[in-house]
Amino acid sequence: SYSFSFGTFNYNNITQSAEIKIDGTAYGNVFPTGVYCRDNCPEPEEGAPIEERIRLWSNPDDWDDQGAPLADTEVEIKPGWNMYVDTVTPIMAKITINGRLSFSNMFDDVEVRTKVLDIGQLGQFYAGKEDDPFVKKAKVTLTGVFADPTHQVGLGIAPSAKSVIVRGKMRMYGKPPGVTWTNLYESVSPGQTKLRVNIPAGKTLDWAVGGRIVIGSSSTHHDQHEIGQIQAIDTTTGEITLTDQIKHFHYGSTSTVDVTEVSKTLDMRAEVGYVDRNIVINGSDEDEWGCSVLEPQYDYIGGDTQVNIQGELTLDGVMFERCGQRDAGKGAVDLRELNPSTTVQSITNSSIINSLGWSLGAYNSGGLTFNDNIVYNSRKFGIYMESVSKATLERN
Repeated sequence: SYSFSFGTFNYNNITQSAEIKIDGTAYGNVFPTGVYCRDNCPEPEEGAPIEERIRLWSNPDDWDDQGAPLADTEVEIKPGWNMYVDTVTPIMAKITINGRLSFSNMFDDVEVRTKVLDIGQLGQFYAGKEDDPFVKKAKVTLTGVFADPTHQVGLGIAPSAKSVIVRGKMRMYGKPPGVTWTNLYESVSPGQTKLRVNIPAGKTLDWAVGGRIVIGSSSTHHDQHEIGQIQAIDTTTGEITLTDQIKHFHYGSTSTVDVTEVSKTLDMRAEVGYVDRNIVINGSDEDEWGCSVLEPQYDYIGGDTQVNIQGELTLDGVMFERCGQRDAGKGAVDLRELNPSTTVQSITNSSIINSLGWSLGAYNSGGLTFNDNIVYNSRKFGIYMESVSKATLERN
């Protein structure tokens, strides 16, 4: 063990225990799971230009002297590396991205599996581009349980297992449906397997057989929502056949109401949304602890150096499932202390479903665009925002 007095620090990477007196009489051993660097710290590495060479995760030679990563180990995408995911990775303890890791249209049905994915200040995690989206299938599966150690990032920022930490750039452009959500053409009743939806003018209903839709509640009971799988669909008329029977009544019609002795038409229809996407971020189902994509802002302090760390998050056509962290105030997407004048967070045409905690959490942040999304079946809050400025939320 290491003896120290208040205010001192120890600069090395040796695992040590510390004995701390609590009240002057009793004491116990404390084993820190993370350390905030106070002084004489290594400065952040300078960015290396991304190489033109393409490295493949499955190729041992592309990992230089490391060899292909083994399960339950920590691995780094080094500065300057241009690594493509071309396989289903082993379940890693941690992936740190200081270069570039990408999903490419050259490879289908690929998956990154890890307990923690840390996108460093100069790191990049990409899929597609705004004008050339990723159209194949890819997953990020985050594993682990509530009791796993936390990972210290900055002062007061210690994400747990099942976390993506965005300190660099995370840009995911998937292939969203032509119609994210619409509403019922006519009411449906329990026991039915067929329903019909309105097709917005100028839009193409490209929902697929095998995909899932959600139907919102149209009654005073908020929990009378449901999710179903498409067995057949007529994309011209909007008629859908589900694999299972509908459980609740969902209203979709017009009615006449009198307002100050004037008759007016009320058009009320339950919303219907298509939730599946070709890029999926999901939490494994070991326990009731979900995944979270965390974008924090904090100051890195090392000696006389102080650097503001703040990432960039752009997601279009991405699905989150089994995310959000139960009773921890952490959303599937979690934005913390972000400066609205210097940061970009854009989440569009995406879905966040079956959350084990909040779906979107934003605290003391700004510069958020959250448009044309579906938030379904969240625990406690679908969207929680506190002290947020310069935010746009439309057509969700």
